[in-house]
Amino acid sequence: MQPLTWLGCSWCLVRLAQSKDERWWLAFGAIAGIGLLSKYLILFYMAGLAVGIVATPLRTSLLRPWIYLGAAIALLFLAPSAYWQAQHGWPFLELGAAGVNGKNLALSPLAFFGQQVLFVGPAAMPVWLAGLWRFSVRPQLPQLRAFPIAYAAMVALFYALHGKAYYLAPVYPVLLAGGAVAIEGWFSRPVLRAAAIGIVTVVGLLFVPLVLPLLPPPSYVTYARMFGLGPSAAATERGAQSVLPLHLAGMIGWPEMARAVTNAYRALPPEERKNAVFYGQVYGEAGALEVFGKPLGGLPAVAGHNNFYLWGLNGHSGSVVITLGTNVPQLLANYRDRQIVSWIRTPYAMPYETNIPIFVLRKPRVPLSVLWPQLRHYD
Repeated sequence: MQPLTWLGCSWCLVRLAQSKDERWWLAFGAIAGIGLLSKYLILFYMAGLAVGIVATPLRTSLLRPWIYLGAAIALLFLAPSAYWQAQHGWPFLELGAAGVNGKNLALSPLAFFGQQVLFVGPAAMPVWLAGLWRFSVRPQLPQLRAFPIAYAAMVALFYALHGKAYYLAPVYPVLLAGGAVAIEGWFSRPVLRAAAIGIVTVVGLLFVPLVLPLLPPPSYVTYARMFGLGPSAAATERGAQSVLPLHLAGMIGWPEMARAVTNAYRALPPEERKNAVFYGQVYGEAGALEVFGKPLGGLPAVAGHNNFYLWGLNGHSGSVVITLGTNVPQLLANYRDRQIVSWIRTPYAMPYETNIPIFVLRKPRVPLSVLWPQLRHYD
């Protein structure tokens, strides 16, 4: 959704520059509003484009009503979500603050650029760099300089706020389009175009196994090392890393974890099974139980992490809780009876999701509903 809406807003600006028809701001506002319904990330693109608008001839739009009507349309889309955020203490801001204040990895400028190359693809790098050059130095219309200016503003903003490098990903379709036009002009001869396409294709195919789960984990590790890439090359968060990068390691072990937890649940006496609930220390664990555990006849899941906290206990008493690991000290301390019934051992998963015990917790000191506010964490 985000790449499509960012691209849609950019297309509106191109059509505005070409036609001088200010009514394109209405479409711009509607597309931006649709983007806001899925994720607030597009706000950063709006902020970058605001700099670009002021710095280019697009600033003449500020003297006419259409840009403000477009903004009003986007705000109409945003209003219900903003109201919900206000009602729940602005969790979006709390989540962002966690990233700024230690969760996200603080990268050097070179490492931040290197991750742009990795996330978009090394084969695509010459194309989007060509797009930056064309929009900056040789734009067809001066208004199009708003795109590289917005890109530079967002790079500075995300870098300063320790934003993850892939937050910039939705802007690259715009730069790739500009780069494709530039390269088409440079390589007017068919043989040169064929050579360029061949090089991009070969390089792209070489790197496909690094971004898609095509290889078994041991083969992936060996293949990545051929290119000098370890898991830290794509790391975006602090903490121990798997031998696989996060985007692959984070997908490993969920079915096995759900199966192990369900087995622990089935081993409970019938009376305890009726009241048991799984507590996930992160939303991923709770979500995995919901997706992979239910077909196995597993137990319901709750979590204090992010939006799972807002969904609450769903009527579960918490008299018997199954949970993983020791990173939930408030929860563990609340139960007098803490029994380790099994272990999760999944090679290649993230370190905090393997070699951890499965606890069955009994005899709560206070009801889980009373403890619940202390388990809330947005990060």
